Amino acid sequence: MDAGTRAERAAADWLARRDGEGWQAADEAALEAWLGAEPAHRVAFLRLQAAWDETVRLK
Repeated sequence: MDAGTRAERAAADWLARRDGEGWQAADEAALEAWLGAEPAHRVAFLRLQAAWDETVRLK
C-alpha cells in the first residue's frame, strides 16, 4: 500500500471518528497533530471531508 492510500484510509478513519459519538478535545488535538505531520495527510483529509460534506448535503 502506498503512502497516498494510507493517508486516505487514515483520513477516512478520522472523519468517521469525528462524526461519531464521544469526540473530545484530545481527539481534536490528535487530529490536528496528524494533519500537521505530512502535507499529504491534510490533502487527503480535505478531499474526503469535501466528499463527506457533499453526501450530507444530498440527504
